[in-house]
Amino acid sequence: MPKRLDLKETKAEREEKQYKRLRKEARKAARYHVDLDDPSGSTASHSAVSGEGSGSSRKFGRGSRKQYDLVFDDLDEGTWAPSSTSIKTDKDDIRTQMEEDEEQAFRAKLFDAMEMDLGQDSAHNHFNSYAHIPSRWRKRSPTGRDLDDAGPPDPSTMNDEQYAEYIRQGMWERTHKAEVEERERRKERAQERKEKEKRLKEESKRLEAEAIEERRRKREEKDKRKLRDSWMAYENRWSTLQRAAASSTIVPDSLDFEFLPWPVHPPPKSIDALTKDSISTFVLSDLHSAEKSKKQRLRDALLLYHPDRFESKFMAFVRDQDRTLVTEGVGRVVRALNALTEEGR
Repeated sequence: MPKRLDLKETKAEREEKQYKRLRKEARKAARYHVDLDDPSGSTASHSAVSGEGSGSSRKFGRGSRKQYDLVFDDLDEGTWAPSSTSIKTDKDDIRTQMEEDEEQAFRAKLFDAMEMDLGQDSAHNHFNSYAHIPSRWRKRSPTGRDLDDAGPPDPSTMNDEQYAEYIRQGMWERTHKAEVEERERRKERAQERKEKEKRLKEESKRLEAEAIEERRRKREEKDKRKLRDSWMAYENRWSTLQRAAASSTIVPDSLDFEFLPWPVHPPPKSIDALTKDSISTFVLSDLHSAEKSKKQRLRDALLLYHPDRFESKFMAFVRDQDRTLVTEGVGRVVRALNALTEEGR
């Protein structure tokens, strides 16, 4: 069913309505003021109207009707008007009534438009679109912004000024659709830029994380390769040293501390590098000697660094200034190997 159209009243219509109302008031007042110049006229007219008195009074009463007609004619010609006080009062009443009527018409048009926007489920949408959360329970950002205030405003929680501003804002948006749509488009473009920047940052972080992981993997591969090379060099040096000692091809007092094979990676520059952890990492690594158990590796190392055997076979080829350092280093290695053997039992 089509809705009734409430058209706005024009200025001419308001003036015509005011004129008719004033004329009605004047007619009503004329019934009690037939003859403005003769004070007795009011009494006679009153008697005629009330139906009391003699026949002459009735004749006067009948004659008063003619006077009424004259008064009405004067009203039509605009020769009579009510007092200024009554006119001022009527104008104030009329202005007040007109303002009230305009306000009611404005609200009726606004709510009709809102119903058209909401559709057939306007009541359902209205009662389910607001979820009021008290301010003390709302989530807030570090900057103090209300995170739960992202939805539509709730008119039931507004005071009169807020509700009036809410209504004015709604009417402004309806009459400035182009500006509202442009503002929404700018907001959407800004949101798209933010999302794009966010995606770029996430992609940059992902690529950086992948680069870090790749560098770490390459570093681990390099370290593993170096450890395997160190183990091969360690075994080769022991084999060379054992063959040279057996064939007496080594010149006495020619070996120093750094030349001797030590069970650590990288080769030590001083005796402080011969620690239990460094020896365990090198000897018990999974990167070499996979065919031997950890116990077998520790036993083979103990046979190589046994103090008496090392002293009798290799100490004569060590330089005099390094013999004390070498003896202490061999002792450290043996103590670390014995401790690791005890821990593996």
